Amino acid sequence: MTAPRKPKDVGNGLVCASFGAAGEWLSFATVHPDAGFVELNGLPLFAPEWRGDADATRRYRSWMRREEHAFLRVEAGRATVTTRQDAPKGTRSVIQRVTISATHRTRPAGIRIRANGRLGWPTLAEITEVDPPNKEGLKSRMKVREGTLRVAGEGGPVIVQAWLRKGGESGRGSAEGRSDQRIGWKTLRRQMPSAVAWIDWPEDAEEVRIDIACAFDTPGPVAPEWADRARLRPPEAAEGAREEWRPLRVPARLVKPLGRMNQRAAVYTRGCTALAVSGVERAILTDHRILPLSWTRDAYWQAALLLATWARGGHNEDEQYVADHLRWLFLRCERPDARWTRSHHADGRRKDLPLQSDQQLYPLLELADYATATGRLPGLPPEHSWETLVKDAWRAVA
Repeated sequence: MTAPRKPKDVGNGLVCASFGAAGEWLSFATVHPDAGFVELNGLPLFAPEWRGDADATRRYRSWMRREEHAFLRVEAGRATVTTRQDAPKGTRSVIQRVTISATHRTRPAGIRIRANGRLGWPTLAEITEVDPPNKEGLKSRMKVREGTLRVAGEGGPVIVQAWLRKGGESGRGSAEGRSDQRIGWKTLRRQMPSAVAWIDWPEDAEEVRIDIACAFDTPGPVAPEWADRARLRPPEAAEGAREEWRPLRVPARLVKPLGRMNQRAAVYTRGCTALAVSGVERAILTDHRILPLSWTRDAYWQAALLLATWARGGHNEDEQYVADHLRWLFLRCERPDARWTRSHHADGRRKDLPLQSDQQLYPLLELADYATATGRLPGLPPEHSWETLVKDAWRAVA
């Protein structure tokens, strides 16, 4: 067992995944509009007696980055395994390119791909927990049909496929270059749903290349006719506001490190925490593994980063992500008394019922920041207006 490292996170705003140091699939997740945040992982269930135990909670969180709790891994003996992951834009899938290289001495008899895990709601291992999860998910199961592994569970199913690749590389996320040989799976009788695939090492070959793809077999979100998808570029009204931005003054030695930190934070937010719930609504989670919940305070600072990036000529989608999040806050969040609770699930359900006063103000501040940066307000369905939504929220705060 190797020492745990920071996992590599990959996402595209529809799905997100984490990988171990050797390319092990630690998690694969999405947001389902009805089921909420669902994840495929190989972790054991969080025992009820561990709740309230800080040491047990920290230990369980440490398991999230360990390769022995991966739901999918490639085993090739002493051969060298290198991987590259990509989440193609607009899809609910992640593709991993695997290259296994070996000398005559380290060449294995074959390559084994192991899959074992559950698809369902995260266990939300919190130290200062207020309201424990009260949902019991469906039992996961694995089935094989025509060379495809199908993992059923909450918010699923997830489809897992693997192909042998031809000798040449091709573009990222592309099916080009794959051979016709899809690798077959066999399910195993174990306590946790499990399956295995085996590939014989080709005679005299120095390397073997494999594509592994995981995808949620559910329809993607569709935007209604009133959605403001075409409005990506800043209008003239916002140009003055953009000119007022001033750079953060920091010592010269910290300029590049700070820039890299901001870039990594923005990439992580776009791909792994700002996850689409519908065609025009998007939750912004605190993180996608330890606590995939939304606090208005945490989400505000991620939205502010996206607005700042967009206003400086960055990604066009950043402005749209914030607009989607504002609609999620005001339209989807469960607020019978017009108040946001301590935290919400990705599908808008209340998680912790107690209130925190400052968290009532962050949605209003985010809306004001959006209007300042873009010169407009996000589009709404015909039956809603921002005037009414803001008045109701402010009345609840007052």
